[in-house]
Amino acid sequence: MRCEAIKLLQLTQAPLVLTLHLKRFATNGRAAQKVNTHVVFPLELSLLEQPRTVAPTTAPSTAASSAGPVAPATAPGASKSPTAWEELDPRLGAPRRFELFGVVEHSGTYKDGHYVAYVRSAGADGASPQWNLFSDTKVTPASEAAVLSAQAFLLFYKQVPTPGAPH
Repeated sequence: MRCEAIKLLQLTQAPLVLTLHLKRFATNGRAAQKVNTHVVFPLELSLLEQPRTVAPTTAPSTAASSAGPVAPATAPGASKSPTAWEELDPRLGAPRRFELFGVVEHSGTYKDGHYVAYVRSAGADGASPQWNLFSDTKVTPASEAAVLSAQAFLLFYKQVPTPGAPH
């Protein structure tokens, strides 16, 4: 049975390296197959770091209750961790910027194939950063367009230092 759902992943502290694993395989009973749909991903991400606790809400919003059950409220006046998207307060969040620096791509089928990696190297002596394609023992320069058109399996983003941020 299929139903509409929302998946929420909350980060209370932004990592220095954010790794995103994209599901590239689908199962149907005992059969499995590779998902070849291209996933568009950005070169830069901006995330709001949410504090570990937020002020309690007095009543769940209509949108929160329509998305499903919300965890019971804590004792009156106590702080609690957010349990629904609507409870996240962008005014409390600290913006964090991330830059893409690595992409792992799989070509082939569910049962066999080949993995390659695109890695962005820091520019030496003031040179601009360069994308490189790593395939077994071979390393070749790669264009940004080639990176963005990859059938990404893993994405690696590094946090860009923010003035005044704890990292």
